[in-house]
Amino acid sequence: MEDPMITNKEIRIKALESGVLYWQIAAELGITPESFSRSLRQELDGDKKERVIQAIETIAERNGGDTA
Repeated sequence: MEDPMITNKEIRIKALESGVLYWQIAAELGITPESFSRSLRQELDGDKKERVIQAIETIAERNGGDTA
């Protein structure tokens, strides 16, 4: 389980370092890329952050990338 104090900025960095694009995260979460982008404008709550981190890790593993 990830640290619940992770910030949206750290989510952005994790996605970048893992080679995962926002549209891929949005597709994994079942939302539009625009909705995902807008959701990062304000801090996500702990549950949503955990779902985003899990999506990044899942996509990175699927792509054979590093989950950093």
